[in-house]
Amino acid sequence: MKISPQLIIGFLFIGVSCSDSTDDPAAAIIASLDKAPAPATITEFLQAAEHGQTAGLYAGLMAHPEWARYSDDRGMTALHLAAMNGHADEITLLLANGADIKSQNKVGWSALLFAARDGHQAAAEVLIKNGADANAAASQGAQVIHLLARKGYTDMAELMVANGVDAKALDAGGTSALFFAATNGHAEMTSWLLQQGLDPNATDKGQSTALHGAAFSGHVETIQLLLDAGASALARNTDGETPLHNAAQGGHLQAVQALVNYGADVDAQDAYGATPLQVAERGGEKGSANEGRTEVIDYLKLKAGA
Repeated sequence: MKISPQLIIGFLFIGVSCSDSTDDPAAAIIASLDKAPAPATITEFLQAAEHGQTAGLYAGLMAHPEWARYSDDRGMTALHLAAMNGHADEITLLLANGADIKSQNKVGWSALLFAARDGHQAAAEVLIKNGADANAAASQGAQVIHLLARKGYTDMAELMVANGVDAKALDAGGTSALFFAATNGHAEMTSWLLQQGLDPNATDKGQSTALHGAAFSGHVETIQLLLDAGASALARNTDGETPLHNAAQGGHLQAVQALVNYGADVDAQDAYGATPLQVAERGGEKGSANEGRTEVIDYLKLKAGA
């Protein structure tokens, strides 16, 4: 007698519901599910993973176990899609049914990187507990800590570091998480990373420091945190720019003032002979906004030697 996949699924649901699922997260999830028809196509299965359709996903796994490891032309799997949308239950079921936790898409992104990028802490915890490499890097060199720093997910960063993530890791450009946190104005994350021992004067491959990044973006609070932690207001990148050049270029008056108060040299010349005042006067990058630059120019003109 031929038994349909749907009938098999029904038997599985009954069997799990009668068993002790206390110590098996996947079994506990399955026991709570209503029966659902299996997705007819792999596309529908991937959509179930993406949209958190738990019963449909499980039915698909039972009818087509091979779908757990299927990847599309971008290298995306159901596990990637569940992770990037924060579906912890779907991740649990996929891993219990053969999904490859080490799988990467065509640009080297793992499920854990997707979960970290969008701050899905519960999803990331499931992946870490199931053996995800906490320090695996995408092809661009991005690691979990860099993605969390960009978004300012401090609580999640604490959890990830407690589970083996290296807070001091550098990406392919030699850039630390501190640079990303400070540049994006995440004061809490910047403070926490400094407490983890990251060097406020560390440079990337272009010799820029976190202070250069924060100054360019005009984030006064992270500028102040870096300066208080010992960041040099006189640091120069490969273009000879100091953080003051970067702040002046962006027309960030409060950033300029904070840097000058910490000893930034208003007469410093970059590799092309330009001072911060001259950078501000020429408008910074082509097409950049001029708002705030007039105040910066007036302020720098008042400083001795400017």
